[in-house]
Amino acid sequence: MEKILILFCITLATSYAAHLGGVCSLNSDCNYIINAECKDSVCQCISSMIQHENTCVQPVVPATSCISYTDCQIGTTDYNRICSNGQCVCKPYFNWNGSCRKNRGLYEDCLKDDDCYWGEDMVGLMTCTNLQCSCKSGMVPRGKRCVVIGA
Repeated sequence: MEKILILFCITLATSYAAHLGGVCSLNSDCNYIINAECKDSVCQCISSMIQHENTCVQPVVPATSCISYTDCQIGTTDYNRICSNGQCVCKPYFNWNGSCRKNRGLYEDCLKDDDCYWGEDMVGLMTCTNLQCSCKSGMVPRGKRCVVIGA
């Protein structure tokens, strides 16, 4: 029984990239990481993002350098900023839209369309309908994401 279980785990690990830096062959292999893509057969953050641990985070605008977390809090009430690799960024699962705002995927609460965000590739594909994030016309849900019908 142990041999079968070990083989199953190895198969899963080679079928899906386990983290940023994991092996991939298609962008969809990296879909579980918001704002990641498969580049040179490795899951990595898209060019506008910065890697922070096993997530891709958005830099704040304007770009602000930092040494510690407190450097990113100076002159702001936005407490969703952190310091990563010497740059102020939104903490994981937050996105920059004038301030660092919590990501909201499909079926999560919203007030307006731009509240609905689950990665740069989802911008414009979701809408806020009846105070809940949903896919726009011509799209269908897949997990917390929207994809083109038939894709």
